[in-house]
Amino acid sequence: MNERDAKDVLLARAIDTAGAFGVTAAVRDACSSEAARTCNLPDEPSKPDIERFIVRRTDRLLAKAGTEASAIDRLRALQIPSWMFPALMLAAFIAGMTSHALGDAKRINLLLAPLLAILAWNAVMYVVLALRRFLPHGTIASSVATWHWRRSIGTQPCTLNDACKAWFTHAAPLIDARASVALHSAAIALTMGAITGMYVRGLGLEYLAGWESTFLDEHGVQRILSLALSAGSLITSIEIGDAGRIATLRFRDGAGGAPAGPWIHLYAATATMLVIIPRLLLAALARMRVRALAERSPISLDDPYIRQMLRQVSKKTSRISVIPVALNMDAGLRQALQAALEESLGGRIELTIEATVSYGESMRTSNHDRVLVFAAAATPEPEVHGALIDATKPVAVVIDETALRQRFGADQTMAHRIEERRNTWRALVASAHLTPVFIAAALP
Repeated sequence: MNERDAKDVLLARAIDTAGAFGVTAAVRDACSSEAARTCNLPDEPSKPDIERFIVRRTDRLLAKAGTEASAIDRLRALQIPSWMFPALMLAAFIAGMTSHALGDAKRINLLLAPLLAILAWNAVMYVVLALRRFLPHGTIASSVATWHWRRSIGTQPCTLNDACKAWFTHAAPLIDARASVALHSAAIALTMGAITGMYVRGLGLEYLAGWESTFLDEHGVQRILSLALSAGSLITSIEIGDAGRIATLRFRDGAGGAPAGPWIHLYAATATMLVIIPRLLLAALARMRVRALAERSPISLDDPYIRQMLRQVSKKTSRISVIPVALNMDAGLRQALQAALEESLGGRIELTIEATVSYGESMRTSNHDRVLVFAAAATPEPEVHGALIDATKPVAVVIDETALRQRFGADQTMAHRIEERRNTWRALVASAHLTPVFIAAALP
């Protein structure tokens, strides 16, 4: 499953879960059946079989939804404009070329050379990259990509915003890798532009290199230049000199300075060693990561949405572990649960009722798909119920309304209380990309 396939699946999941854009239960079942038939899905499908089925079903579902909202087709075709990378490189190179304000006096101030600022900035970036695992990253790139996506959505319903959030959560490593390629390449282009600018200006004019400062003396300047240009001095054998030599370069009363050629070579060699070559290596590594992530961008086959799709077309009986949370499962409730799950999940289902779990109790492992059953009378809390859903990753979340209906069902004026509680549960369960199933045992 490549990048585009993964994006389509997450978009389809948001639409499918919300039942938006004309995607009804009948449409979902038809898309699943047609995809299974077209792919000749076996009873024991392999991972490639499952991925082909998912992609084919997603294409059918999005084609149906696209007839209801043109934004869906725009989102599917959305990608980084092909001109953006060359434009960024050209802009960086021009910025480097024009960064030298040498002035009419034809003097280069060694402390204000643009390449010195570029070297300092890259040193900071290398430290940031070294500490990257401890720092948030990809924020700017993800923000720009999110803005680009949402601009294409326009005023469409929030379902597409949910798809946007899911995609950028899934694609964060890929977005980060692409941003790394662009930023490393831009740093190379900026540095090459600055080097080219120095040599182009030096071809037609003779410049003097020196320095002037209100706060530094020759000893401070010598330490700065020795630190910044040591790599260039090592490979060019051009000496920076001691403090006495640096003192003769000081611009004062129209005097001072020396021919700038050796200093230009020093700066160019240092920038090549410390900026261009390391950034080329980093860009190459980031590019390899982009290629790997783009060609193989899988959606977890353990995702409840994927498991539910497979169950709808499977001819086998699915074994599902039912985990009641702070409630008891009697025969009437079990019968209602069986009927509701077969309708919502599809296929034949064999239920195994696990022991009741108390709030805060750790979960037991299970080899089967799980269903959590909560009591509707309980107030849904993200820290308790939401955390349990996140830890369990159930194929369905079931809400037992038996107690609420016994209390309010006969009073029609209190029916809104049941609906309010349903909406609260829907909001909590939606974070797991699931729609809660509401059941109730037959009342006497």
